[in-house]
Amino acid sequence: MFRCSLAIRIDNLEDSGLVAKPVGKDQRTIVASPAYLKEFGLPETPLELQEHNVLLFSNPAPQRVWSLYDQEGKKHEVKVSGNFETNNCETLNKVTLAGLGISLRPKWDVWRKIEEGVLVPLLTDYRPPSYDIQAVYPNRAYLPYRVRVFIDLLAENLAKESVWNI
Repeated sequence: MFRCSLAIRIDNLEDSGLVAKPVGKDQRTIVASPAYLKEFGLPETPLELQEHNVLLFSNPAPQRVWSLYDQEGKKHEVKVSGNFETNNCETLNKVTLAGLGISLRPKWDVWRKIEEGVLVPLLTDYRPPSYDIQAVYPNRAYLPYRVRVFIDLLAENLAKESVWNI
C-alpha cells in the first residue's frame, strides 16, 4: 500500500484531520499572447475584460466572476465569459499561448513565458486574489525528519524574492 508523507495544496484546506503548514503564496496574473492582443486589443480596465474572450479554468468550477483589487485595495468584480473552459492547466496554457483568449494563471506557472515575451501580463495595476500554498501531512508527531527538512526548505525558497513576483 502506498502511503503519502506529504502533499502540496494550493487553496484553503477544508476542515480535516490533516495538518497544513503555509509555505508560500500562489499569486495570480492575467495574461494573453501578443497575437491575441494584436487582433483584439489590450484591455485597460477590468470592465473591458467583458469585451474579450476569456478562457476559463474549471477546477472545481469555472470562475465566471473575477475579483481584482486596485492599488488602493478597492475590489472590482467583473463577469467574464468565453468560448473555452478546461480543468487542465497545461491545456489552458496552450490555448492561451495559441492566441485564443485571455486567462487568469498562477505566476509560478507562466513567469517564464512572460520573460520570453510569448505571454503578456495584463491589467498589472490590479491584483487578483492569491491563495495559500500549504504543505499538508497526516500527523505532526510522526513526521519523518526528511519531510520536515523539505517543508522548511520549501518555505524558505518560496519566501525569497523570486522571478514570479512580476
